[in-house]
Amino acid sequence: MKILTVIVLGVVCGAATAAASDKIVCYFSSWARYRPGLGMFDVEDIDPFLCTHIIFSFTGLSNQTWEIEVLDPWNELCPDEEGGHYCAFKRTVGLKDLNQDLTVIVAIGGWNEGSEDYSMMAEDPRKRKTFISSVV
Repeated sequence: MKILTVIVLGVVCGAATAAASDKIVCYFSSWARYRPGLGMFDVEDIDPFLCTHIIFSFTGLSNQTWEIEVLDPWNELCPDEEGGHYCAFKRTVGLKDLNQDLTVIVAIGGWNEGSEDYSMMAEDPRKRKTFISSVV
């Protein structure tokens, strides 16, 4: 019985160690704040201790400047920025104040963006360099 107990404890401890090192990636669709009623989900609804990484969606690609661009300034930027109101970017990054181990990443693209502009950017070295500089 003692051997069985030791084996069970070893398995449980091993599983806990493996789980502690896992990455848990949470994907946050910023437009979820526009859902009506109980479907609304905003930055403050994210549990920053549930996730090791949060992917904020979406930003886009400007086919004029070939830089990353904000798709919903009213939601994503702050009032002191042009067209801003709700500060979703800043509030999402602010979750790191609660969990310093949290990694916040922004998704570029989305189903409305399509792929044509991305293909044009990728095939031109100057456009590609401009884009890379804007996201790093």
